[in-house]
Amino acid sequence: MNTHMTRVKRTSPDFVGVKTPQSVDFARLLWFLLVTALIVVTVSGCGFIKNAQQSPGGTPDMPYDENVEVPSGDPDFPPLGQYWVVDPDGLVGISAIRMADETLDDLKSQRIAEVVIVVQKGVKHPVEWSTHYGRWLRLGEAEGPHQNNGLVFLIIPDAPGSSGRVWYSIGRGLPKLTSSDMGPLLEEAASYANADDLDGAVISIARNIHDILLKIYGRGAQ
Repeated sequence: MNTHMTRVKRTSPDFVGVKTPQSVDFARLLWFLLVTALIVVTVSGCGFIKNAQQSPGGTPDMPYDENVEVPSGDPDFPPLGQYWVVDPDGLVGISAIRMADETLDDLKSQRIAEVVIVVQKGVKHPVEWSTHYGRWLRLGEAEGPHQNNGLVFLIIPDAPGSSGRVWYSIGRGLPKLTSSDMGPLLEEAASYANADDLDGAVISIARNIHDILLKIYGRGAQ
């Protein structure tokens, strides 16, 4: 910020070689006003940038969290298409996708949450991948009382059984949703996924998260 001030130079001849007291006082006054104005502009500008960087759901040029990179060695992020279920390899039946999509779309229409279920092979860093994926999609509302109400479920069909096939990442706009709420949901979804029933896993996740979020954030919820 000091670079603005160091570039200021008195180029007017009135500021150079002046010997009379009145002229010196006048020059000092002008210099003081100029420096004050530059300080105000500089501080205001830095404050604006700081607020833009820290504001959740900010502008596309300055997201509140800048890390939206694919973790090293993991597959690229698939785009969000027609449905809330993202299945780039076509591993889930269309009837299951549509059923889950209708359930998840109800959460969106009530402005409770934006939930994506992504079925993706080859993910080795599921926590980072699902979290960065939600940011990359800009999942959740950008502003207002429902800001950052996004939630990503990741199903890794080819993950070794010991490492887990079902993961999730919660947006900052859903603070009431806790791990204790998610435990039974994950256990049921994993039972389907471990049996290679991806249709069942997707439908199970959609149905259970709908009921959980409606209970916590729905109308009449405490």
